[in-house]
Parts: sequence; structure tokens; C-alpha cells
Amino acid sequence: MAPARRLAAGAGLGALSVMGFMAVFMILGLPSTAAGQALFDVLEPANQTGGVVVGLWGAYFIGLLTLDDRAAAVRAGRWIFAFFFGCAVAVAYKPCVTPTLTRIIQEAQAPDSVGRGAALLAAYTLGVFTPIGAGALALAWAAVAKAPAKGWLIRAACGVALAVLAALILTGWMTVYKSLLVGGFSSRTSRFFPPRRGFCCRPA
Repeated sequence: MAPARRLAAGAGLGALSVMGFMAVFMILGLPSTAAGQALFDVLEPANQTGGVVVGLWGAYFIGLLTLDDRAAAVRAGRWIFAFFFGCAVAVAYKPCVTPTLTRIIQEAQAPDSVGRGAALLAAYTLGVFTPIGAGALALAWAAVAKAPAKGWLIRAACGVALAVLAALILTGWMTVYKSLLVGGFSSRTSRFFPPRRGFCCRPA
């Protein structure tokens, strides 16, 4: 496949991952809705399943999982898998993170500001995934266009990172990592965003 076509395919897969991430992230950010409550009811098995999805993606990147990319079923499966990869990352991320997001969720839960809260949540979600997507595209461009001879190394490094993420999810250490990360972030932003009750809670 020509470099331009490979980059276009990678961008398409990335876009599907963004769509999956946004869909699940927004549902989790609106826990008072029927979809949000249904997802919270199966959140733990969904998180474990997502860890497996991320791990398989990492194994594919490393080269431990080999597939015939010329097969039509494999090509179609990659598009489906990319969407569910985004869903898996959203479940692992769980949108109960920053004071800013807490305020947005509170806005979305208020009966008179649901629409505005949902719009803010969509913008926040897109902002969360934008640097991740930009970094992925930069790595893809480097691997395909700038240093194709070292493309396997970049791909393997990404696979290792995904494998580590999968291990954190499956062992429950992702929660510990996020707690440390959020604690450091919140301590630096508390003077601008005073903490409120209801942080990271599901409504009764």
C-alpha cells in the first residue's frame, strides 16, 4: 500500500476511535440518562472487556498477533475494532477526573441546562482526545513517510504502551494511576476551581 493510502487508512481508523471514545465518554458523563445508568450497571465487566481489547490491539502492534491484512474480513474487522478501542479507552478513563469536568457534569444533570451541559461535554471530550489523536497521526506519519525503515520500531513502541495500558486496566491499577494523576492536577488547579461535592459520583 502506498504511503499516502496508509496514512489515509490510519487517519480513518483514528477517526473511528475518536467516535467510539466520544460516544462512551459522553454517556458516562450523563449518568442520569437511561443510557448512562445502563452502562454504569455493567461498568466493571465493560472495563475488563476493554482491557482485553486494548491488549489485543497492543499485541497486534508488537507483532505477537499476526493477521492477513489482505483478507477482506481482516480489513473490515480493523475498522470495527478501532471503534471499540475508542470505547474501551473511554471506559478506562471514566469521566470523573477534573474539577472542570465535574462542573460540566453538574451542568448536564440540571434539568434546565441539559443541552448546554451536553454540548460542553462534547467539546471537552473532543479536547481530551485531540492531543492523543494528533500524537498518533504524528507517529504514523513518522513511521510511514519520514522513517519507514524504523516504522516497525515505532509500531512496536506503541504496542508496548498499549500493553502497559491494558495491564493497568485489567489489574485495577489504572484507578490508582488516575488517583495520583488527578491528585496532582487538582492540587495545582484548586485555587482556580474549588472542589465541590459530587465529584466522581453516580446519582442515586
